[in-house]
Amino acid sequence: MASYFPKVYAHLHEAMQALANKQPELKQNFRGSIYPSITFNLGPKTECIDHNDCGNAPDVPCTVTSLGDFNADDGGDVYLWDLRLCIRFPAGSTILLSSAGMRHGNHPNRPRGNTVTPSRSTAWVGYSGGCILDSALQIRYLQGNASRLRGHMKKGGEPSWADYQSMFI
Repeated sequence: MASYFPKVYAHLHEAMQALANKQPELKQNFRGSIYPSITFNLGPKTECIDHNDCGNAPDVPCTVTSLGDFNADDGGDVYLWDLRLCIRFPAGSTILLSSAGMRHGNHPNRPRGNTVTPSRSTAWVGYSGGCILDSALQIRYLQGNASRLRGHMKKGGEPSWADYQSMFI
C-alpha cells in the first residue's frame, strides 16, 4: 500500500504505532503488515453478494487476494456494483478498494476448483485522549462527561470526506 497510497500508509502507520506504544501487549498479525486485522474466507467456493463493509475505515483501502486452484474463466470475478465494473480476478490477484465506500462482491466459481480469499482491513475508529476507540466505546467514553464531549467537538470530531479524499490525491 505504501507505493500506491503513501499518505494513507503514513496515516495508518502512525495510528498503529500510537496504539503499539499505548498497548505493547498487542501483536501484529504478520510481521511487516500495516493492517490490524485479517479475515480468511476458506471456500472451497468463496462467493460474496454485493455489500459495503460499513465497519471498515473508508479512508484505508482493504486488500482482497484471490488464492486457490480454480479456473478464472469459470468465475470468481470481482464486481464493483456502483461503478458497474466486473473485473477478472484469477488466483494470485490482489485488489485494493474502499470496502466501506464501494459496494462490491464476487461471482461464484463453477464446481471445479477451490478458492481461498484473505482480506486485510482496518476498522473505522475514533481517537480520544490519545487512544484509539471503537465507536461504541467512544460514545460511552464521551457520555456523562461534558468537558470531554466539548473537547471532542472542538477538535471537529471525525475527519470529513474532503480530509479522507486528500490522502488519495
